[in-house]
Amino acid sequence: MVMTEMACDPPALMDQDTWLASFLTSRPVAALDGDTLTLTADEVTITLLDREVADPDRPLEGTRWVAEGLVEGDAVSSVPDGVRPPTMVFDGGQVMVDTSCNTGSAGYEVAGNEITFAPLALTLIDCDYSIEAQVTPVLDGTATYEIEAGVLTITNDAAGLVLRAEE
Repeated sequence: MVMTEMACDPPALMDQDTWLASFLTSRPVAALDGDTLTLTADEVTITLLDREVADPDRPLEGTRWVAEGLVEGDAVSSVPDGVRPPTMVFDGGQVMVDTSCNTGSAGYEVAGNEITFAPLALTLIDCDYSIEAQVTPVLDGTATYEIEAGVLTITNDAAGLVLRAEE
């Protein structure tokens, strides 16, 4: 088994890592039953459920998406503390948007993994500090999107948003 040589902190994480590596190299018996994989070695059994069954992809439409990451090029930063996170709700060809300052909507069309946004209409509130300038370029023209479980990632050129489904 190939692993990095980094020590985990706290030490209990390193103990877990060592235990799992030992288990996996002990040649456990694997059994696949539908969406469930069971690994057994000695008196230990690990049961794994397919991610898509355990945590299915949320639908684009009808879900309230809350931004937690701002993408600029290859970097993703968190929404700054003290800033209301941007939100989006896609429904019936209209997306309702809260940019962290202004609110508004735009029409949209989905084709494959692309969303094409009509021009965004926003209120014109002057805010002391917001991240609106990082949100609006993502909703301009055609963007690509991906949903994995409860995370929606939308990218448009070098700008993007990472949003989590509100449960």
